[in-house]
Parts: sequence; structure tokens; C-alpha cells
Amino acid sequence: MSPDESPKRRLGPAILPVAGFVVGVLLLVVSASKTEGVVYTPMGEVAARVGATRFEGKVVVGSVRRETYPVRFDVADTEGHRVAIEFGSPLPDTFREDREVVVRGRYDAARGVYLAEEVLARCPSKYQGQGYHPEGVPMETGTVPPR
Repeated sequence: MSPDESPKRRLGPAILPVAGFVVGVLLLVVSASKTEGVVYTPMGEVAARVGATRFEGKVVVGSVRRETYPVRFDVADTEGHRVAIEFGSPLPDTFREDREVVVRGRYDAARGVYLAEEVLARCPSKYQGQGYHPEGVPMETGTVPPR
């Protein structure tokens, strides 16, 4: 090491790439958490939550109104909670009344309706009794196209 070469001078060029790498990793983590950060919400808490939520329940028999746009239907859970849903895309082929669905979107408190961005329908004949969590079950999906 020459007299004019201090330890700070040798570390300077190495710190910049390391700092850039750390910032890049943090940006990836933050962006991934924004898209995948929607957790399951108990149906009884959906109306109280702000922002994106996801919940599961059964499509209420007689509630599906396909003649409207967006499509409207109700979902209920085993505890008696019921949520009105609006969905502006085609429903999955396996979507039926009295079948389990997973719904992702946001609750519009002013209108008292859940604005679904995605509806996943379980196929009970194929997966019934296997005990899979909805995210672990291959399901057909209807998804709102990006705006």
C-alpha cells in the first residue's frame, strides 16, 4: 500500500456496487409485497378492511344475476356472514351456485358491495375431501384485465 492510498480509498469503489445491490433487493421485496400481499380475511371482517382483501365462501343459491354488468352474486360463509359481489369479467366455467369460491378485491362501503378483481371457483368433484387450501388447489380463474 502506497502512502497516499488510505483504507478509505480502497473501500470506496467496493461500497457503491454493494449499496446498489442492497437497494435493488429492497425494491424487489417491496414490489413483490404489493402484488402478493393480499391475505385471507374472515368474511365477517371484509366490510371493515381498507384496501385489497381476499376471502372464501359459497355462492348463495338464487343470488347470481348474469344479466347485469357487472355480474352480481352473493357469497356466504358457515357463520352466517353474507357479502354482495360485483365482478366485471367473465366468470370461470366451473363457477356455480352453492359452490366454494375465493374472491379478491376491495369493499366499497358507500355502495355496500364488494368489487371483485378476481374470482376463483373450486371444482368440488375433483378436489372434494382432499383438504387443500384454496391457493393450493388448481382452479379456473376469472381476472379483471389491467386498467
